[in-house]
Amino acid sequence: MLFRSDWFSLIDSYQKTALRRIPKGHLVLETDAPYFRLLKASASTPDFIAKVALVVRRVRVETAEEVLEFTLVNTRILYQM
Repeated sequence: MLFRSDWFSLIDSYQKTALRRIPKGHLVLETDAPYFRLLKASASTPDFIAKVALVVRRVRVETAEEVLEFTLVNTRILYQM
């Protein structure tokens, strides 16, 4: 997947539908997968989390704050923090 501005250029309708169907309590944000890198980036790193959140926000039609809030809660639960 590649970014153009703050949007994935290679996200298809099936992926968007799947993202919309994931319950809020099951969604976390991932940025470390090296094969999901930004355009011209050598690898994806945690500092891209804001751009990932913007993509999720647009697809799910939620605010960035909502996405960051529920994914932070889910991450804390997942990692028992």
